Amino acid sequence: MKRTYEYRLYPRKAEQKALDLLLEQHREVYNRALEQCKNVYEATGTGQRAINPWSYFRDWRNAYGDLLLNASSLQHTLRRLDKAFGAFFRRVKAGETPGYPRFKGKDRLKSIAYTHLRRWREAGLRGSL
Repeated sequence: MKRTYEYRLYPRKAEQKALDLLLEQHREVYNRALEQCKNVYEATGTGQRAINPWSYFRDWRNAYGDLLLNASSLQHTLRRLDKAFGAFFRRVKAGETPGYPRFKGKDRLKSIAYTHLRRWREAGLRGSL
């Protein structure tokens, strides 16, 4: 059984800035992966797993040292997109009205899964969760 905990944060201004940057980085990964999946779907007519571009994003993450993303957090974001595509193809197969996964705007991505605090501490975020 999986359990999740939701923590209420009361960040300082510098921490809020770092959290906003982290959300923006996750949004960029989600939208880039969605674009790749969309291009594959339009070109071939078949879907691909959203986790397939993991090696691309792993190399992308490693190329930039100032990213707050860690590997597991990046994988969680890709899995979120994979679940959205899974639901889309399930609805297509069932004959329902499918809702294609959307690109996330600035106000559309409000939560992330983040399992390691090391990069947060490197970014100057204080406190513990």
